[in-house]
Amino acid sequence: MTDELGRADHEWRIAQESFVALSVAATMAFHEAQGRSTAAINSPDQHDDALNIAASALSRLLTIYIVDEATDQRVATKLDVLNGKFTRGATEFRRRDGAVVGTMTVKRGDLTSALSLIRRVGIPFGLAIEAEPDEKAPAPEREARTPEKK
Repeated sequence: MTDELGRADHEWRIAQESFVALSVAATMAFHEAQGRSTAAINSPDQHDDALNIAASALSRLLTIYIVDEATDQRVATKLDVLNGKFTRGATEFRRRDGAVVGTMTVKRGDLTSALSLIRRVGIPFGLAIEAEPDEKAPAPEREARTPEKK
């Protein structure tokens, strides 16, 4: 994960365009929220999960762009995290119908604002993780109550 942060920092510094890959943005957001610590990351799968969660949070904070194949231009898109999920370290978005969205970017200026917010309050994980609409949350287990003595 530390190597990934170094690559993200390098791409951020040399980027000539006003767009940054979503996976880079997710890496920067995760490290901003975690104080650049990777102590909680123990495997590549956990790394990917962390970036997927960060991308989900970012998708609520800023506009994500994809390339329109017909025009070869970047266009804003709405990725509904209730009807799909980020995968492969925020490099793909898989919709429930099986469609895959790739090559996602964000505007550099928007990311700067989002990182400033994350720096102040952390990644808003509540925005990123919600129950799937078809899934019911498990019922909380109830403790057996003992009658109160008078």
